[in-house]
Amino acid sequence: MTEKKKRLTAAFILPAAAFLFISVLRQPNDCALCVGETLKDLYEKVLPILFPFMTISGILAGLNITRPFEKTFGRFFRTFYKLPRSIAGAFLLGSLCSYPIGVVTVTDLYGKGEITKDEAERGAALASVTGPAFPVATVGALLLCNSRTGWLIYSVQIIVPLVLGIPFCKTFCSRENAVPKKKKTVQIGVLSVITEAISSASMRCIAVCGTVVFFSLLCDRLITLTGVTGTVAALICSLFEFSGGCRYAAALPGAAGASICSFAISFGGFSVIAQSAGAMSKEGLSAVKLAVFKLICGAVSGATVYLFSSCFELFDPNVSAVRVFSYFEVPSGVPFVTLTAFSAGAVLRIRHLILKEY
Repeated sequence: MTEKKKRLTAAFILPAAAFLFISVLRQPNDCALCVGETLKDLYEKVLPILFPFMTISGILAGLNITRPFEKTFGRFFRTFYKLPRSIAGAFLLGSLCSYPIGVVTVTDLYGKGEITKDEAERGAALASVTGPAFPVATVGALLLCNSRTGWLIYSVQIIVPLVLGIPFCKTFCSRENAVPKKKKTVQIGVLSVITEAISSASMRCIAVCGTVVFFSLLCDRLITLTGVTGTVAALICSLFEFSGGCRYAAALPGAAGASICSFAISFGGFSVIAQSAGAMSKEGLSAVKLAVFKLICGAVSGATVYLFSSCFELFDPNVSAVRVFSYFEVPSGVPFVTLTAFSAGAVLRIRHLILKEY
């Protein structure tokens, strides 16, 4: 990291840390309550989904389960995004799992010497998407009480990066014909891949929880200090942490709540940007392109969902979005078929590796 980047980072982090330090000293009970509620939400709603998906993505990446998908769609990524085929597999894992799995997968590819630095930074921006669990189940079904809107938000945050990624990747594509330095890789067995995936997922989940708690507390104290409510509070919270932003946005009536939820999920907030930057910095990668691209995608996604929701009347404008809703109304056919197909592919791949070893 250059000195200029260090100064820019410190210009944001130091005031935020000082603000939190003063807030904890002045209102320790309120801060403790906010942290406790955030940790409870992480324990009950995030970790039960995030940890299994992180583990599964590590196993899939370690066993090269996504290779058939890379062969099928790799030419599309090479033609339109000037990226290697392996980025297609990272995008698939990100779109099925959760933040920041797509970015972590791309970073691991760079660490193994399979892609260049420029390809890793552009590929991480493109693969920084989330799976259907949070947009469909939590936001669509539980918060907005409309599973169709959940699927709309999920679809938009997948399609928008693919569309905007074409001019983005070509604009920021480096003209240097850099060749990735291949590193020596040691062939490891299936059990070793599973063990390493579990260990890596555990450490990354701890990092994710710490980041979410920090930005959730910062956002809560900032909203309390300014006294803002409604749309402004939802937008501020969405900029810091997307799950909290969705909770605030769900209280807004009509298409406005869905639009801000779409922006929050597609952008991810400073929390997701920090998680991605932390993973990328371990390999010397910059997250500037990712942050810029995510902000643009968030704005376009929010506007798209607002237009769709307004044109197709997905909401009754006279009814607030927050109310109790049954989770079982979420369409489960697509996730079930997808997970079944990947499970079958994983079993076949493991069988192939075992037969190859013995």
